Amino acid sequence: LRHRPAHPTPRSEELYYRMMLDYWGRVLRAREEGKLLAAVSTLMPVEILHLFDRMVPFALESFAECSMVLMGDFAEFYAEAASSGLKVEVCSPHRSLVGMYRLGVVPRPDLVLWTSMVCDNTAKVGYAPADHFGVPTYLFDLPYRSSEPEVAYFVSQLTQGIRFLEEQTGQRLDSAKLRRVVERSEEGVRLQREINELRRAVPAPTRSRSFLYRMYGEMLWAGTPEAVAFYQQVRDELKEAVAAGRGVIPN
Repeated sequence: LRHRPAHPTPRSEELYYRMMLDYWGRVLRAREEGKLLAAVSTLMPVEILHLFDRMVPFALESFAECSMVLMGDFAEFYAEAASSGLKVEVCSPHRSLVGMYRLGVVPRPDLVLWTSMVCDNTAKVGYAPADHFGVPTYLFDLPYRSSEPEVAYFVSQLTQGIRFLEEQTGQRLDSAKLRRVVERSEEGVRLQREINELRRAVPAPTRSRSFLYRMYGEMLWAGTPEAVAFYQQVRDELKEAVAAGRGVIPN
């Protein structure tokens, strides 16, 4: 964020940096504020996590990816993971996470939540911190299709997961708050579809790395007012660029 004034970037990227600072600041302050730190895997339905004020989500893969880049340290984490028996075929963020657990780099979570989405590595990523730290866990086993039986199964997984979170936090789910969160999540999806249509323009109105900002926006903040404001800013910037025929790369 301090780097921005000397190297101007779009307003949406400033919002992204501020959101990231806020996200990781909450993780760092969780203990002193008496809140539970919940380690979560990628593609968690984070909307339900925002309903429990006593809990702070802590995105595992995002932590691994950001910290390795910022710290410039890969070899030590991978070597530690290898010494525990993990092979090179395991996805890089997941391998580095195991090394980070064993070296004491990752904050100790109070519970672990993960899903079966994306890949086999993601389906397994929750077991490592659960075993290492000895904390309660819940796996959201999400189906890959949307047939009637699979949707019913998905609902049962979410229902049981919410009960687990209620037990861990001592809070009851607020249905009215859930509705507001889901409505904001749907608005975020609508905005992203609009953004993707604008990205079809030639010349290209945005650089490729901006996709990562939007991806993390979805993974970390889905259902929040901050996410909606972020996507609105991205959409407005792209609209302006497309209308002016302005591409991110000259000529």
